[in-house]
Amino acid sequence: MTVIAASAGLTVGLGACSEAQPQRPLLEGSAQTAQAATGSLSTTIPAPDSSGPAAAKGGPAPTKPPGVDDWPPPIAPTDQGGDRIYSKVRHLWIRPAVGSRAWEGYLSLGDSVRVKDGNAEQAFVARGDSANCEKWYAVEPTGFACTGRRATLDATDPEIVELRRTKADPTSPWPYRYGESLGVPVYSEPPSEDKQGRSEPGLKAYLDKVAQARQAPSEAERQAVDKRFFGMDFDAASKGPPPLLALGPGGRSLSTRVVRGSTIAYAD
Repeated sequence: MTVIAASAGLTVGLGACSEAQPQRPLLEGSAQTAQAATGSLSTTIPAPDSSGPAAAKGGPAPTKPPGVDDWPPPIAPTDQGGDRIYSKVRHLWIRPAVGSRAWEGYLSLGDSVRVKDGNAEQAFVARGDSANCEKWYAVEPTGFACTGRRATLDATDPEIVELRRTKADPTSPWPYRYGESLGVPVYSEPPSEDKQGRSEPGLKAYLDKVAQARQAPSEAERQAVDKRFFGMDFDAASKGPPPLLALGPGGRSLSTRVVRGSTIAYAD
């Protein structure tokens, strides 16, 4: 999601969300499984039964239940070669069967998954029924994904090239950069002063406080202007808002406001 908001309404940087839990990264080489997405894998190793033979001195060590060593799943290398499906939407679902409404995982904007054996011609299994879903392919390690308006096999598609430039880094515990919202509306394009004023009551008074806080020499004096200013970065932006990529349906969140205290993931 691209958020354009008043510069004072969003604090950004890793330090802004040191208490937030990072999102689990999507896997580059294979679809994120439903278990991983919901956190349903058990990570608790039960203590051995003190009354059983395993508790006796020299007895066998208790075994781990299935799944304990499965998270995080290994990240498949991206240099395997072969054909891949690239997502143009926030949720490109990986289905357990062609035409199913259930899902095993998903790809987000700019993510990709390798088709079975890396060969799209052999991985093709069925035709879809709409512009959003034109062709079904088997993907690795399991499941099926559909190409069409929402996904493509073409890595040189201009939209995919730009999305991949700012996609999540699945090798990092912080796959995006993060900011904490102070309560801002979401605009689909940079707003005019008139539109922003109508969308944000009290904006002028707030910006007057921002100007005053910028002149304050210490953190304590900035908080005296407004307690919400604790930890805020008052440096002016070094550049204007970036142009928005023209995404189709499913490419952007439909939210019209980011509530105060929300953590926002973003890329630049």
